[in-house]
Amino acid sequence: MLGWHVGRSYGGSNMASGFRKSVEHAPTLYRALQECVRLISLDATHLQIGILERREDIILYTHYPTIKDWPGYTSSQAYQFGVYVDLIRNYLGESWEPPEIGIEYPSVPLVAKEQYPRSRILPGQRFGYLTVPRACLHRTVLQSAVATE
Repeated sequence: MLGWHVGRSYGGSNMASGFRKSVEHAPTLYRALQECVRLISLDATHLQIGILERREDIILYTHYPTIKDWPGYTSSQAYQFGVYVDLIRNYLGESWEPPEIGIEYPSVPLVAKEQYPRSRILPGQRFGYLTVPRACLHRTVLQSAVATE
């Protein structure tokens, strides 16, 4: 529960300023997600993070295979979702929710359902992930600001 609350409350605001600027200044959401994956992969070599392509959407996934059974693993994964959603909302608006969220733990915490009521949350997945529709990937930060005014 703690990871969901911390991720929602602080999201990307705790990212190093250089990292945040590099990602937020990407020309499109898709490029921002690619840059996020690239920078995190350079720094956290024990974390598997990436983008899987599907026909209608992409999957932004995260997985720590070497520490999966350690205490706090599920909190860490929940916090990461908050960071990624915060980043995506810079492009798609504050009310955006992932259409689908996959979590590794066996049940869906009530707090996750409360924070993402429009998201389909699937427990027991091989890795944690969220989906982003392809129709949104071309959006820029500027387009998002104009669209929400």
